Amino acid sequence: MTGLSMPQYDILQVVLSASAWLAIGALVGAFFYLTLRRSAQMLATGSCVSTALALQLIRFTVMAGLLGIVARHYGAVALLVVTFGILAARTVVLRLRALS
Repeated sequence: MTGLSMPQYDILQVVLSASAWLAIGALVGAFFYLTLRRSAQMLATGSCVSTALALQLIRFTVMAGLLGIVARHYGAVALLVVTFGILAARTVVLRLRALS
């Protein structure tokens, strides 16, 4: 038998790890895009411009921090799965906006 097969517990660990990274990416992505919508509304109406700018700074800091930590400590595969989670959250947020 070749060395290409993985034991069942290793496959389960990979799937659980990928699911966790996907969920983390989706949560941070939802935060990112929902706060983007809120800050854009505040800037468009001219209300609370300083709060909108602070929200922008927090949004960028959280996203850059997450991606930097994942890239530095967990590698490219985790970074790719987190990115898929962020993009999935973008799709969900845009579709929810279209429904309302």
